[in-house]
Amino acid sequence: MSVSAVITCYNLESFIGEAIDSARQAMRGIGGEIIVVDDCSTDGSSDVIKMREIGEVRYIRTEHNRGVMLATLAGIATARHSVIAFLDGDDVWAEAKIRAALDAFKADDRLAFVTHDLQFVDAAGKPTGRTSRPSQTMPRTPTAQWSDHLRRSVLEHRDDIWLGSALSVHRERAGLDAFGDWVRSRHDAAEMYQDWPLATWTAAQPACRLGYIPEKLFSYRLHGQNHSGGASDAARALRNFTRNANTLRAMVDIVSRTGKPSAKLRADLHLAEAQVALYRGHNREAIGSYLAALPSLISRPAALAKEAARLAAVALLGQARGQKLLQRAARA
Repeated sequence: MSVSAVITCYNLESFIGEAIDSARQAMRGIGGEIIVVDDCSTDGSSDVIKMREIGEVRYIRTEHNRGVMLATLAGIATARHSVIAFLDGDDVWAEAKIRAALDAFKADDRLAFVTHDLQFVDAAGKPTGRTSRPSQTMPRTPTAQWSDHLRRSVLEHRDDIWLGSALSVHRERAGLDAFGDWVRSRHDAAEMYQDWPLATWTAAQPACRLGYIPEKLFSYRLHGQNHSGGASDAARALRNFTRNANTLRAMVDIVSRTGKPSAKLRADLHLAEAQVALYRGHNREAIGSYLAALPSLISRPAALAKEAARLAAVALLGQARGQKLLQRAARA
């Protein structure tokens, strides 16, 4: 059993080289391939990738910017191996990452995906000391219940596990080819995130099991483009909220194929739809969606206060001025 590493990149010139190097190190002595999908970057990312396009590293550049979901599917379609491990172009794998994931798949022929713990680092790669949610929640779950716990966490959209660069998936056991066809048939495929729909599709496979490795096997990099700077203006906020809403809608649609979406998942979608409506200036629609999400928000006082402040700021001041006020308050 070998592995295809799929790395996605868009304008990550400062980080993509380290990501590729970490993947090569993690795969040393194992074999396989590293597929780097450059989603039509406009900075120097392509030059950095081409410098490393030797041996097991294969470079794919999309014809135009297609979004991270379709870039990921392009990597999956190109992959030659059953196990596919995903790495965001600004993150870094630990050296033991791939061997640990492969050992898990080999030990259980029903295992369809594996995730693990992580550490947070700053833009320079220095650990921040921030505690991860998996390290808090998974030790409280008996090992024999990990698969069921992971399945519930994915299908209910809970934040106590990590996907993204922690996720490795078995193509056949997860039904990835059918997943790709299903995503490409959607009108919103270019404007959604990749990991939650993929994990939801996998978790919805009734015969499969899901695995967890209690080790910090990748570093998640906090920097301007994926952290506080991601919603620095109203246009970026709307883009992010739209992608989040489309992602959650896809998850609801996947779960609805075989069962009933949880109240938590439906409430998260209502909240995302409220945020989109608010930033499009549809205040009445936004209020209705906020009310639908209220049962979930009441149980999370900090989130309730944050969304109440967002509604007041954007509805009263407009999208641009309201978002600036929220950003100033967040930095204070």
